[in-house]
Parts: sequence; structure tokens; C-alpha cells
Amino acid sequence: MTTLALPAVNPPPLRGLALLAPALMVTLVVLPVHYSVTLAEPDLARMMAALVYGGVSGLELDPVTHYGAAFSFGYYQLFYALVPQEWLRHPDLVARLMNGFGVFSGILCACTCAAYLERLYGLRAALAATTVFFLSPVMLPLAFSGHPLVPAAACLFAGSTLLLSRRWLPALVLLSLALSFRAEVLLAFPFIALADANGMPRVWQAALRVLVLAAAFLVFLALQHHYIGDHGGGGLAKLRDFAHSYLNALHVGRGAGVLVLATGLASAALGLLAFVKLRAWQDRALILLLAAPALVFWLPNPTAARHFFFPVLAACLALALYAERSARTTLARTLLLAVLVVAANQVIAELVRPLIVARYPWSYDSPVARRAAQRFPIGAFSLDQRANQAFASLERDEAMQLARQAPRRLLVLAGSDEYFIAQLLARDPQLRWTESLWNGIYVTELTGGQRSIVIVDKASGWPRDVNAEALARPEWRELPVYEQRTTVSRYDRTPVPAVRRFELR
Repeated sequence: MTTLALPAVNPPPLRGLALLAPALMVTLVVLPVHYSVTLAEPDLARMMAALVYGGVSGLELDPVTHYGAAFSFGYYQLFYALVPQEWLRHPDLVARLMNGFGVFSGILCACTCAAYLERLYGLRAALAATTVFFLSPVMLPLAFSGHPLVPAAACLFAGSTLLLSRRWLPALVLLSLALSFRAEVLLAFPFIALADANGMPRVWQAALRVLVLAAAFLVFLALQHHYIGDHGGGGLAKLRDFAHSYLNALHVGRGAGVLVLATGLASAALGLLAFVKLRAWQDRALILLLAAPALVFWLPNPTAARHFFFPVLAACLALALYAERSARTTLARTLLLAVLVVAANQVIAELVRPLIVARYPWSYDSPVARRAAQRFPIGAFSLDQRANQAFASLERDEAMQLARQAPRRLLVLAGSDEYFIAQLLARDPQLRWTESLWNGIYVTELTGGQRSIVIVDKASGWPRDVNAEALARPEWRELPVYEQRTTVSRYDRTPVPAVRRFELR
């Protein structure tokens, strides 16, 4: 019986060093503008607030308050296992820990991605694809952000590389860990099952990979049940509720726009052209298999741009394969092409930025000079990153002021409540966090001792006039009211009466 010849598991030293190039490039670009005591997006700020609550309350992984616990419980458990509880009581320190872990996991992800693609497609294609991908508009703010998708992808690529080497047990462990960090990586499993160093695999090879991937999913479900239990009806119920609440076919057009911004206009155009021109149908089939599951799942819910992680990687891979298989292309020329595409993405993004800013239906005026949006990239990365950091700093500073000055009872009207929750919990560890849904609007209550602070998430009710509804609710009519300064919206048509308005000093 013949055995399939695979490339050497460990590349020669020079090849191994070459695979570090994408990680080095993204480090040089991103580290100088890395986040410190604020977070790269609202979902991460909410996870920071959840970790603070776990620290001050001792409840640790609480499925009610821990955003995304059903599909990111491994991320939370990592912090609870490795970080002293006392450290988790300080929002700024938790933010620094998350951002620091982001640097480590981003570098690891770039290395494992390059190594996996090198096993599949060779050194030139791997370096080109990984370079364009990790320096793409979606990955520049995401790679070092500390978001659980990045360590999940790092484990996914490492486990997939081990699958190619038939190291089934360590592959199973890493793939299970990937799912526990962010179950979204399940969308790449069809590609991993069929992608092979010699084209489409034999049936028995694909079957063995499917068995390992299925086993990893079963391990994930068992761990999910252990940590989350039947809260909210279990994992399938969570998925059903998510689809009902967030997936909307009317958003597909906007999703296509966010996808192009996330990929980069140059990468999107060249990647599509390269996909059409690829001669091998196996390459086109696998690229489509990498992109399609995430497109089907996320186009109806396109915000944030990181949802298109795998479609953007597919576009970069198509471009790299076309360049690598050109007869005149050397390693140096392939890398030069990758760098030129990255530069073109940034220049074009800044050129079209004024048009996007002018036409996008913003909910509120920007409190900083340069309009930015943490959930999707608009403009050149370094300028966009600094503008987002300036806005996040305003939110953090406002939250710290409110935590110091808030009275015993207060109604807070906020479009972005994450830093408020974290700072209030850190200031008063007796507070306990509960959430409810009122008229389709998310309401957070922090109660304990003699204190009761109600935070109304206005954004969840827009375009309705949430101010009017909250001010008229009988249970809240006697509460003083604080309105978040950074998110006063065009939908807030009812002003807070002066007699009820609480002002920061």
C-alpha cells in the first residue's frame, strides 16, 4: 500500500524565518497605535465589563452578564484561570490585559496562518496571502485587539496544520480550544476538511479529518454545557435567538458594502479577478468553500466587519495563488505585489472616506474631529485607529466621572453603556448586574445596598424616541436622569427636563 507523500512537517530554518515576515510587518504597523486602557470595539468593552463583574462579585462566568459566553466561554475561562481575582476588579487593568493578550494572540495567529497556508500552497503563496490578509483593513484593527476570534483562529490554523500531518489528538485539542474561544471558526471546517497539500484529498483522508472536526465540535458542546448549562435553552436555542434577532435579509446590501471595506477596495477587485482567472477548478472550489459559509451567515448581519474574517482571507488567497502561479513571479516579486496591494488599499480607503462619511446615516454627531466607526474601517488605518481611540477615551473619561459622582438612584440614557457598567461596578463592588428587555429596549440594572442605577440602551430602540418612553415609565419618573454626552442622537427628540437632569461637575 502506498502512502501519500507530504511536505516536511518542519520547514528548513530559512523558510521558517520567512514565515515570520507577516507577523513582523503587522507588528511594526499596529503596535505604535495599539489600544491601552480602552478597547477596540464595543463588544470587547462589554467583555471587559463582564470580567470586572466576575472580579468584584466572585461569580466569574455568569451567562447572564458575560456577553457571548455561549460561544466564547474559553476566552473568559482563560482570564479567570490565569489572572488573580484582585486584578479583575480594575477596568483599566483588565483592558490592558486584554490588549496585551491581543498582541500575543495576533502574532501567533499570523504565524500559524502562514504555516498552514505554506503546507497547502507553498511558501510564495502563503507569504503573499498572509501579508495582504493581516495588513487588510479588517485585520489591522482586529489582529492585536484581543478579540477572541484571533486566538480562536490561531488555534484553528495550528490544529489544521497538525491535521495535514495526521497528528489527530493534538489537532483535536487545538480545534476544540479554537471553538471554545470563538465558535464562529466552525464556518471554516468545510474548507479544512477538504483542503490538502496535493489538491483535493482522497476520500479516506477527508473522512478522517471530518471525524476529528466532528469530535472537536462534540467536545465543544460538552464544554459549553459544563460552563453554560441550559441557560437560555442551550446552544441551539442561543443560535435560534441570534438568527431571529440579528439576521435580516434586508441588510445584505449593506453587508456587501462592509465586505468590500473590510477586504480593501484593491484587494477586493484584484481578488475577484484572480478568482475568475484561476485555472484549477480545485483552487476555485476551495476558495469558495472558505468564503461561502461566512457569507451566508454574516451578510444579513454585517456589523462588525470582523464577521468577514474568512471571506477576506479567501480573497487574499485567490490573489496570492494567481500571483504565485504566474510564470514570471519570483518570491521577491510576489511579496512586492502584496505590499503594493496593501498600500493601494490604504490610499484608496482614504480617498473614498469623505464620500462614505457624507452618505452614511450616522445616528449622532461625532464628538471627535475625525469621524470614525469602531465596527467597520473607514479611511487609512493609522488615522482611523487614532480617531476611534479618541472617541473611546471620551467614553471612558465620562464613565469614570459618572462613577465618582453618581447619586444613590439614577437613570442613565446611553447609546453605548459598556464603560459606564465597568466603572460603576469597580467603584461600588456591592452592585449586582441584571439585564432585561423592555419594549424591545435593553435595560441594565446595577443594584446593591441602598443603590439602584438603571442604564437604558437607547441604541437598541432607535429610531424610536427612547428618551420619551424612558422618561414616561412610571417606575422611573422619580429618578434623576443622566444623558450620555457622546451619544446624543437625532432620534432623541424629547429633551430631559431640567428639574430631572443630573449634570457632572
